[in-house]
Amino acid sequence: MNRRLALPLLLLLLIALYVTGFLGSEKARGPTAEDWKCRPDASVVLRDFHDWREAHRSATIAPEDLAKGIELAAARKQLMAGWIATDPAMALENAVSWSEYEALPAEMKPYFEQPFNTVGSLRVLPICDPSAHSDALRVLEIDGKSWDASVFGRRLGHSTKESAPLAGITLDGRAAVSDVVFEILTPADAKALARLPLGNRDARRDFATGRPLGEQPVTALAGGRRYLFENTETIAAANEKLAQFDETPGPHGGSR
Repeated sequence: MNRRLALPLLLLLLIALYVTGFLGSEKARGPTAEDWKCRPDASVVLRDFHDWREAHRSATIAPEDLAKGIELAAARKQLMAGWIATDPAMALENAVSWSEYEALPAEMKPYFEQPFNTVGSLRVLPICDPSAHSDALRVLEIDGKSWDASVFGRRLGHSTKESAPLAGITLDGRAAVSDVVFEILTPADAKALARLPLGNRDARRDFATGRPLGEQPVTALAGGRRYLFENTETIAAANEKLAQFDETPGPHGGSR
């Protein structure tokens, strides 16, 4: 065989083997999104850990109580891992918040999803196989680290986006990515993240409308920065405008 043809053919063969192997693992991956939603013990798993945590918010936890908490956290982790892979919206809905994650005992944090909100890249490699469970391979990249990514909503139709504001959670090498840019923070989360830089040009005015903030401003997070808004309605409007902007094709099109 001509040596000039040998290398390209070898590369094509390797790519074919990789994709075929991946699709095979997709088909044999196990539980589907519907399986995880219908698990009869899902609400029990979440409730059991919640009840344990509410009863153990003191700084000092007895070793036997901590062991029980880790046991409950491990069961919750299995549930969350399944949701991240098959139903990222459900995973984000049930994820611990920023302040809750920070307050966890150090021994328990490895069992929990970690929130992120920063600038990163979401790479998309389409899969042209109608029998595959996924329409594409997606990889989240942040600061040189990568995670297999699951998306939902508007992001399902997006191609690769580089240097974009991204938010979500990560757990054991996999990520669930939010479908909005501005992440609304609770007062507790806003307090926990007060160290982050403020994105408003004028800290007294709504970032989107320029109107005075009033007495009860709402904090949102995007691209690792805090933004102050007059209310949640202006945040929703800003997210809608950015969603339309993000329909711009190309890796550098959309919100940045």
